[in-house]
Amino acid sequence: RYAVERLLRSMGFEVRAEADVNGAKHALGEMERCTLLLTDYMLPDGTGLDLIDDARQVFPNAHAVLMSGYLQELEVADERFDRLIAKPFTRAQLWELLSGL
Repeated sequence: RYAVERLLRSMGFEVRAEADVNGAKHALGEMERCTLLLTDYMLPDGTGLDLIDDARQVFPNAHAVLMSGYLQELEVADERFDRLIAKPFTRAQLWELLSGL
């Protein structure tokens, strides 16, 4: 989590990082805007898909990117997220993906 947070900040993104779905849901309730949600698939108290569903209730136009080391378990055609990125990934791969949104 911390590495991705530092990476996003180095790219110029404003970042709010949380460790789990409940923390992120609480943070979403405090935010005035959210244009991008980048979440891991596996979280301690749920999945990134759960978080995306919750985030879209508050910020329906936010882009959602799902990170996972378990791509074979995910339905790539799932319309809940805009992009999917396999872990591990490089700075260049993440930049290319995010700049395409």
